Amino acid sequence: GGAGVANAGARWTKGGERGARGGEARRWRRPTVLTAGGFVGFGLVYLVVNATSLIDERRALGQPVETWQPWVWETSSFLAWLLLLPVILWITTRAPSFDRPARAAAAHLIATVPVSLGHIAAMFGLRALTYEVVGERYRFSEPLLEVLVYEYRKDAITYASIVLAFLVFRRLAARQPAAKAVDATETLIEIRDGNRALWL
Repeated sequence: GGAGVANAGARWTKGGERGARGGEARRWRRPTVLTAGGFVGFGLVYLVVNATSLIDERRALGQPVETWQPWVWETSSFLAWLLLLPVILWITTRAPSFDRPARAAAAHLIATVPVSLGHIAAMFGLRALTYEVVGERYRFSEPLLEVLVYEYRKDAITYASIVLAFLVFRRLAARQPAAKAVDATETLIEIRDGNRALWL
C-alpha cells in the first residue's frame, strides 16, 4: 500500500493511487474493455479461418479466386465491425435492462437493422477502395436486396454475440467487490498494526 499521506488525486484504500486495486489498474476489467478485447481476439481468428476456407472451397469447386481477394473480403468485414463496435457497446449500455426482456429484446432487434446497414456500407466502401487501388472494380455478385437479407442474418448473430458477451462480463464485474474511493480533498493517514494497515 501507499505510505504516509495521500495528497494528490483520487486514492483507493488498497494499493495506492495506481495499485492493483486502483482506478487505472481496474480499467481493463471493465465490461466494455473485456468485450472489445474478446471480439478482437475472436474476430482475428475468424478472419483467418474464413479467408483460408474460402480459398480452399473455391479451389475444390473448380472456381479459384486470386488469393488476395478472400483476405480483402474478410478483412473489410472485420474492420467494419471494429468501426461499429463502440456504437454497439453504447447502445447496449443504454438499452432497456433485460429485467424487462421483451422491451430489451425489441430495442436490440430494432438496433440490428441500422447496425447491419452500417456494416454493409463500410464493408463495401473498404472493398471498393481496395479494388480501386489494384485497378479493379468491386461489385456485389447478387441483387442488392438479396445481399441485404443475406448479410443481415449474419450481422444479427454477430450483434447478439457482442451484446451477450457484454452482459456476461458485466454480470461477472458486478460480483467483484468494489474498491472504496476516497475524496481527493481528504487526507489519509496510514497506521500499521502488525500486518494490517488502518486508515484514518
